[in-house]
Order: sequence, then C-alpha cells, then structure tokens
Amino acid sequence: MIGHLVMLCDYGLDDAIATCHVFENLKKFSRIDILAVGGNVPPAVSLRNARTLAARFDLGRKVTVVDTCGVKQNWEELYHIHGADGMGGVLAPADNALAPADGGVRCVKFRDWIRDYEGCDVLLSLGPMTVTRKVLKKALPGKFIFMGGNIAAETNYHGYEFNEGVDPKAYAACVKIPHKAVTLDTGSRGLDIDRDEITGTSLKDDLTRTYRELCRSRGEIPCYVWDDIAVRYMLRPADFDERICADANGNVINRLIYKGAGK
Repeated sequence: MIGHLVMLCDYGLDDAIATCHVFENLKKFSRIDILAVGGNVPPAVSLRNARTLAARFDLGRKVTVVDTCGVKQNWEELYHIHGADGMGGVLAPADNALAPADGGVRCVKFRDWIRDYEGCDVLLSLGPMTVTRKVLKKALPGKFIFMGGNIAAETNYHGYEFNEGVDPKAYAACVKIPHKAVTLDTGSRGLDIDRDEITGTSLKDDLTRTYRELCRSRGEIPCYVWDDIAVRYMLRPADFDERICADANGNVINRLIYKGAGK
C-alpha cells in the first residue's frame, strides 16, 4: 500500500497515460487527489481531460479531481503534440464528465482543497511546478517525485526542459525539497515505446499507441512517455538507480536512472 497520492498533471497524452497506469493500480492507494494544472494545455482543458479520463474508470470515492483554474499559472497550447483535445482524440466528447454527476468523480476548487490539505504519502508532479510549489509550501509529503529538468540531453523548451521552462523560479524552489526526478536523461532504450508492438486493448494502450504515432509523425525516435516513467518509479523503485547531478542552471537534482536492458 502506497497510501495517499497527490498527482499534478497538465493533460496531455503523457499525463493521461500515466494516470491510467495509476488507476490500473488503484488498490495500492488509499486516496488519490488529481490536480489538473496548465502546461501542455490551458487549465480548463486540463480539468476537462482529467474528469473525462476519470469517468472511464470505476474509482468509487477514492479519487478527487482538483480544479486549479483560479490559480495564476502559465501554459502552452501544444495541440500539435497532444491532439486537438489534448488527448489525441482517443476519448469521445460523449465521455465528458464536466457536469456534476450522481456517482461521478468528486471535483473541488483548489482554494478549498489546499485549505484542508495536511500532506500526503507521495506527491507526484508531472507538469510545470507553479501549483506544485504552493502544495509544498502548505505541507511536505512523505516522498516527492517529479518529471522535469535535464542534465545533458537536448532541451525541448526555450533552452529548458518543458516543465522547468514554463516556470523556472517555481522549479528551482521545488527541487530544493528532497526528491526523486525523472529528467530528459532518465530515458533508455529499455523504456522506448517505439521498440515493441502495443497489442493490448485497454485505454492506456489506446492512448500509448496514439502518443507513439504522433511522436513518429514528428520524427521523435526513440519515444519516451516521461510521465509514465515517473509512475513506474513510484510503483517499482527497484527498477531505477539514483545519481545526484547539477544542471546548467545550478539546480541540484536527484536524477533517476533506469536499470533495464538497452541503456
């Protein structure tokens, strides 16, 4: 049992894949709070995608979606990467769960959620760090895992890794907290989703196939689902080594290194 998980996601196909991975392991968690933040898409689109995705699973009362639209934050509109709806068109509009529904996933405003927040077992940050910083200021988690940053790989957003570059000040503040980081250097051929056929029929498989095809169309080979790698670490930490590194901006990062074949 991992316990209480707080996830921050900027939905995004990669965030959707990572969330499906978490939902497929629902029994490992006592409670899951999903903070839909801006980044790959605006906060309102991220919120819609979080609720639409959650509606596809039988989650009981274990999951709460948190609306961060009232928080000042930066974002991009990366629909050329994630599809016109942010999730590759995999989920039909009829799946949308925006209306308060009987038996639907609970949704609360960030201001109400943070007022009552007293910490969690794992804080998993998969988007820009603006809201992550606010959560860390309120209470520290048992373990802080994030996807973001870069040591030596080619950058992908104005000289930064994307999640760092959207709010570099918030990122620099957050990495001062003890953490485990999936960076652009964590990928290895053992995590490349372009290597093998994806033959499953789950929602996670459908999203992963779509993500891979979009990567191929842009010539991004090998192809890594960075956010899902962070979930893999959370569920199977023995698959990874750790190394303390300093990046070009002076941030000290406890970088995760996958131990699988084909490094």
